[in-house]
Formats: sequence, C-alpha cells, structure tokens
Amino acid sequence: MDTQSDKTIATADNAPARVLATSNLSPPVILVASFFGIGFWQQAPGTLASLFALPLGLFILLKYNLFILLFFTIVLFLCGLWASHIWLTQAPANDENIQTAHKSQDPQEIVVDEVVGMWLTLAFIPPILAVPSMSFILSAIACFALFRVFDIIKPWPISLVERKAGGAWGVMLDDVVAAIFAGGVLWILQLSIW
Repeated sequence: MDTQSDKTIATADNAPARVLATSNLSPPVILVASFFGIGFWQQAPGTLASLFALPLGLFILLKYNLFILLFFTIVLFLCGLWASHIWLTQAPANDENIQTAHKSQDPQEIVVDEVVGMWLTLAFIPPILAVPSMSFILSAIACFALFRVFDIIKPWPISLVERKAGGAWGVMLDDVVAAIFAGGVLWILQLSIW
C-alpha cells in the first residue's frame, strides 16, 4: 500500500522516518543499538547517550569498582558490535531514501558506541579518585567533555579507524580509540592540574 503519508515520512532527518527505517529489526537490536531509544532523539543523540552513560558509569565505578566497569564495557561493546552489524546489514529494501540513510557508515541512531566510549573514558579516572570529591567531579566532567570532543572531531587516527575498519567494527572502534585519546589527556590533566 503506497500512501502519501508513507512518502512524507521517508526522509532521513525526520524522526518517524528513522523509526520506520528500523521496522524490520528485532526489538533487542533496536534497544541495544539505540541504547533504549536515545538514538532516536533528533538533536545530538550521541551527546545525549554520553550524558546518560556518564551517571550510570559513575554509579558502577563508585558502587563496585573499575574491573566491574570494564567488564560491563566489554559486554556492551560485544552487544553493540552484534546490534550494529545487524542494523547496518538489514536496511529496508523497499525505499531507496530510507536505505541510503540507514546504511550510512555510522547512523546517528546507533549510540551504543558512545556509551561504550564514555564508560571506557571513565576507566581512566584513577582508583584513588573514585570517591566523591572535587577532583573526582572535575575528572568526571573532563571525561565527558574530552570524550565528546575526540568523538565529534575524530582526529587521526580515530577517523582512520572508522574508515578502515568499516561496518560495525568501524562504528564501535572509533569510539574506543576516542576514549583512549580522551583518557590519555585526562591523565595528563590529572597529573598536572589536580
């Protein structure tokens, strides 16, 4: 059935079209890849996902420890790799506009990579600071800001990793490399300033 409303929602920058583009994906794939729907937010979904990941990661770090945070980060990375692969390979075949937007190198609806990157950046906070203090708060804010800067700007080799790895690996690994860069700068800041 081809209706006018079907044609009007088939644009890449329209939220209903983005949801429509996922209609053939299973709910677990959509939930993991979009991190419970955050990826469908119209404005800066990656930043929003990082913002949601920050307190969750801090909770894990404070309540448990660094190793538990890294464990959850690795599990989420593997789940994100699985969900991203399915997302990127199962675009709807019935609409060329949706298919083109859906198969971009790193669709903005996939934000699980930002969560993984944010949690990995938090792992660079030294365990001695993993108690509520001014240094801890500054480190957490710096984690968020540094990760977002590296993830958005994608300096070399982050851009190279995204381009060369391609597919689900490119989607996930560029954020891992951005997190490592952000973590390195965070360590320099922690050693020199606070």
